[in-house]
Amino acid sequence: MKILRFVLFGIIIIAVILGVSGAFIVNRFTQDPPTHDGTISIAGLNDTVEIIRDEYGVPHIYASNTQDLRFTQGYVQAQDRWWQMEFSRHAGRGTLQELTGKTNSLMGADIFIRTVGWRRAAENDLANLSDEVLAELQSFADGVNAYISSRSAGELAFEYNVLGITGVDIPIEPWVPLDTLVWTKVMADDLSGNQSSERLLSELIDALGEEVVADYWVEFPFGMKPTIIHPQDFPTADDTASQTANSSAGLLGIETQLAGNYDASQGLIFGNGDGIGSNNWVVSGDLTESGMPLLANDPHLGIGMPSIWYEIGLHCQPVSEDCPYNGRGFTFPASAGIVIGHNERIGWGVTNVGWDTQDLYRITVNPDNDLQYLWNDEWRDMVVHEETISFGDSAEPVTIQVREAHLGPIINDNRFDRETGEILGFNNEDPLAFRWTAYENSTILEAILQLNRAQNWDEFRDALRLWDTPAQNFVYADVDGNIGYQTPGNVPIRAAGHTGRLPVDGSSDEFEWLGFVPFDLLPSVFNPERGYIATANQALVPMAYYDYLAAELADDYGEDAQYVFDYGWAIWLSGTANCRNAGKHRPAQLRDIQCDTR
Repeated sequence: MKILRFVLFGIIIIAVILGVSGAFIVNRFTQDPPTHDGTISIAGLNDTVEIIRDEYGVPHIYASNTQDLRFTQGYVQAQDRWWQMEFSRHAGRGTLQELTGKTNSLMGADIFIRTVGWRRAAENDLANLSDEVLAELQSFADGVNAYISSRSAGELAFEYNVLGITGVDIPIEPWVPLDTLVWTKVMADDLSGNQSSERLLSELIDALGEEVVADYWVEFPFGMKPTIIHPQDFPTADDTASQTANSSAGLLGIETQLAGNYDASQGLIFGNGDGIGSNNWVVSGDLTESGMPLLANDPHLGIGMPSIWYEIGLHCQPVSEDCPYNGRGFTFPASAGIVIGHNERIGWGVTNVGWDTQDLYRITVNPDNDLQYLWNDEWRDMVVHEETISFGDSAEPVTIQVREAHLGPIINDNRFDRETGEILGFNNEDPLAFRWTAYENSTILEAILQLNRAQNWDEFRDALRLWDTPAQNFVYADVDGNIGYQTPGNVPIRAAGHTGRLPVDGSSDEFEWLGFVPFDLLPSVFNPERGYIATANQALVPMAYYDYLAAELADDYGEDAQYVFDYGWAIWLSGTANCRNAGKHRPAQLRDIQCDTR
């Protein structure tokens, strides 16, 4: 009994110590919840703003002017998701190790992100923003900063305290419009990954042969499965089928290791999983009990904690030309506006298209000068970006050089040895330049804000003319009973012989992009007679149109429950550099298209 008393006494002492320690830890490493009740005064507002959270905790913001509406959106999203916003901008900048200290597990990601240049592309967009959009993004940033400047790091996020124990010091920088724009590049990368399939297909065909690979890299089952746009929606389509998807024109056996030895399948930013896809549909009131359209949307982005999505209501009171917003829906914590949702007149849903918006070009480097490449029988100078990778602890910064041709950055320089920590520098064996539509001047933020204000089908389509990347399937419904579908996004027009499936030679303009398919020739339908439109990442249009819409298409879950993608459809031009005389297998609308050339 004496031994038992000692044991019990010891257990009690340990419990007391753990309880006191636990209370200290909870008090030290948790922050007070954001203020959801009462009145607060914030410098930067022009008028009183009301925030009402519904029974699900969704904030609805009511403001008398656009500046206050956007300012408060930034404030509220920072209240609820600040650490997620902090992480998202570091991911977009390629500065993840500023949050963690030097670690070989993250070095590769920072090297890859710096190489593809999400931040550089966002800076290009920032320089070309309209004054109106820039003003709204600045108001959003001002609201974010009003919140984060009101609290210490430990009060803002539990993560700052935990990382501080490891010796990481994270200065909290003000939010700027560039941080919002960077996130658009991260999302564009997540929703357009054709460069990885080009590298994989090059390796597979080289190792196994085209016939074997074709048995597994199957085509979309046209005639067996429905396309989004039905044949009757394209009365002028050619009856002839386009080229086969399994043509393997391109380079085989190309070096497949990316900068930093980065592997996107590790799910560093978005998570990963099998069977990722997305669905939406819209049904006419002719088929509903209410007599009004029904619209549903299920975008399958990677599951995370917290969610990648943020639900919010944005309401001008009153709605006017100076304050034209009155909607509810889902956005990203780092973004202004509403990406998916509805206003008082229209609603819209989004799924991914999977267009081939990325190409790889093998560059010929001057053997006497690592910073020159061959182009049309002449040596051209590359642009070189010095990228310094810093760390949140005391480790010394590391600087890499990113080479860039006019076709894009060299995506397989600076490979990284995780065991030794060595960065291998330039790769002159199979240097691959990375061409991507997201490197063009993007107006996607302007598209989102204009979409939020749209009142009818025509204004909805006008907003989507500005939606350049990533390409998406939009379904539409309005209070007048109309339904519709529109695909926006830049679709490259490729030269003859370039299928887009494999890396190609980049020493001349033979395979250079010739422009983009005009918006008015992209798939669209308004009030189809069948009374419904449904998308699930499948083929957009009948086969006759797939010679100008390159896409990676989702097949169904077959008897073997295998999710199959078709990486094959590509643009086929048999004409000259200005895209004329496009060939009998091209739709009539594209045969006389004029394209830009470099």
